[in-house]
Amino acid sequence: MKEGKNDCFALFVLGKGVSREVIQLFGMNSMRNINKFDYINMIEVEDLKVVEESLGYMICEIVDMIENDTHTLFIGKLIEADILKDEEAMSYSYYQENKNELIKETTKEGKGAWTCTICGYIHYEEDLPEDFVCPKCGVDRTLFEKREI
Repeated sequence: MKEGKNDCFALFVLGKGVSREVIQLFGMNSMRNINKFDYINMIEVEDLKVVEESLGYMICEIVDMIENDTHTLFIGKLIEADILKDEEAMSYSYYQENKNELIKETTKEGKGAWTCTICGYIHYEEDLPEDFVCPKCGVDRTLFEKREI
């Protein structure tokens, strides 16, 4: 959204080669819980933030909004768009079919993987120490979930 305004939004298209960090951040977190833009490299277009790794973007003026329990659907009128890279786009179905492989990290034998539910940071240990805090966003260990790898 434009700072101080709520009349426009940006959509951006991610490619199949986008980094794991972007996939983890945007695929495993809600903007209702964190500002995802604080944890990733961004560019600004018309005062709106777009992921730097994007293949392209669309700037839309809000025409209507529909709220439900898990999402807000924004209906917009396209006012600007551009292609930044010529690569294959990642569809939602591709993401769903390959999600586990896309976010999989290599680990040392016998280690667990703990994912920060706020920023997506992954820490490898069997157990987290009592005083552990996320080195990326600073939350305590209670906001980490153990992941199977």
